Amino acid sequence: MFMVTTIKDTVKILPRYFYKNRNEAIIDEINHKYSNKVLHNVGLCIELLDLIEVSDGIVLPCKDGSYTVKVTFKMIVFRPFIGETLIGKVSNSSEKGIKVSMGFFDDITIPASQLTPDTTFDKTQNVWIWNFNETDKLYIDKNEEIRFQVLTELFVDTGPMSKKKPFGQDPQESTKQLNESAESELVVPYSIIGTITQQGLGLTSWWE
Repeated sequence: MFMVTTIKDTVKILPRYFYKNRNEAIIDEINHKYSNKVLHNVGLCIELLDLIEVSDGIVLPCKDGSYTVKVTFKMIVFRPFIGETLIGKVSNSSEKGIKVSMGFFDDITIPASQLTPDTTFDKTQNVWIWNFNETDKLYIDKNEEIRFQVLTELFVDTGPMSKKKPFGQDPQESTKQLNESAESELVVPYSIIGTITQQGLGLTSWWE
C-alpha cells in the first residue's frame, strides 16, 4: 500500500523561518509542499521519511532575503499495487457503482460491473443490494467497512501544459473509466478502480 520514493528538488526558505534549525525548516517546507499532493505516475505523497542530501544555501537576489537549497530526500507515498487487497468505507453509491474512502484518500471507485455477482441497485434507497439467495438481501450501506481489490489505477496529468489524458495499467480500460466519470467537473490526478467480485471481498461484515 505504501512505498518509498527518492525525490530531488530545490526548496525556498523564507526569512520568517530563520528562527528554526536549518534542517527543521527544510523538513517543514518539504512536508508543506508535498504532503497530500499527487506526483504523476508516482502516487499520493504522505510524509517525508528522510533527508538524504542538502546543499549549501544560496541567498536569492531579491528583497525578501530568502535562500534556496537543493535537497534529495525520501518520501512515503501511497500507491497500492495492482491486485492488492485494501479496506475502506463506502462513501457514496449511484447506478454507476460505489465510491470508497480510506480516510486519507477518497478517489476510489468500484464500478457496477465489478460488484459481487447478483448485486442490484435500488433507486428508491440509493443503495446496492447483494441478493445472496432468494430470501437474504445484503445491503451495501454508506459508511460500512468494505474489503476490495485494486483492479487498476488512473493517473491524469493536471499540469498547466497537460491535455489531461489518463494513464493506467490498461490504457483502454483507463480511458473507458475516465469517460464514464466525465460528468464530474473536477479532474482528479490519481484514482483507483477496485473490484469485489472475488470470494472474501465486499463488506467485512459479510465474512464475520
